[in-house]
Amino acid sequence: MIKDKLAKPVSGKHGENLRQLLIQNRSRHNQEPPKHQQLALQHLMVWQTDRLRNTHQDLFLSDRYQAAAHYFVDELYLSPTAIQRDRDLERVFPTLVKLLPDDTLETVANAIELNILSAELDQQLANFLFIDHPEKAICASLITEESYVTAYLKANATELRHRQLNLIEQIGHDLDHLVRFPFISLTLKLIRKPAHKKGLGNLHDFLERGFNTFKALGGAEEFMEIIVQREGQVLDNLNQGKSNPFDIKID
Repeated sequence: MIKDKLAKPVSGKHGENLRQLLIQNRSRHNQEPPKHQQLALQHLMVWQTDRLRNTHQDLFLSDRYQAAAHYFVDELYLSPTAIQRDRDLERVFPTLVKLLPDDTLETVANAIELNILSAELDQQLANFLFIDHPEKAICASLITEESYVTAYLKANATELRHRQLNLIEQIGHDLDHLVRFPFISLTLKLIRKPAHKKGLGNLHDFLERGFNTFKALGGAEEFMEIIVQREGQVLDNLNQGKSNPFDIKID
């Protein structure tokens, strides 16, 4: 019988919050939505990825920010191995609680909350976008800025969208602090082989790539602030029902 690593409550405030979020995340992964909703979400994410690349095109072309932009979109938003990564995190949860300060666990909890919230918001939006389409007719190419605005306003999730941006901002601040500790880089190098041997290579490589990416930038806060500022403009445009919500001012 496999032991549930999340069964027992833990003493730290942020550690316990992380445990609850991991349980919620597991439940989300275990609940398979109807095929129609799965297809709708898949095509929305394709469209959203293209939209993010267009909105932040200068970052993808920048020598300074290119790696961070790819990590943000390809690893944090559209990672094909996210489910396995989350399961790996469950496995190491008891070890994380023992080794890391409770305040550091807040960063991990924020990342999981962002993951859950983003998935829920995307699914809600996808359902509104394709509610009248049969499965065979669902396609990312059917999404227009007009239909996106209409679906966004129907979803009526402005507060949660602001929470999403706040989490991105907080994670950027936390990562900015963490990448300044040289022992973290050394630790990630030392545990690389053991992690892969224990089947935790996916989680380890995700963390190491992220750490190295933002360390090369000298921190994550500056990059995340750019993302938050621009996406905040998009959010304002959507809430106002503007016809060109992704037409934003780039400094």
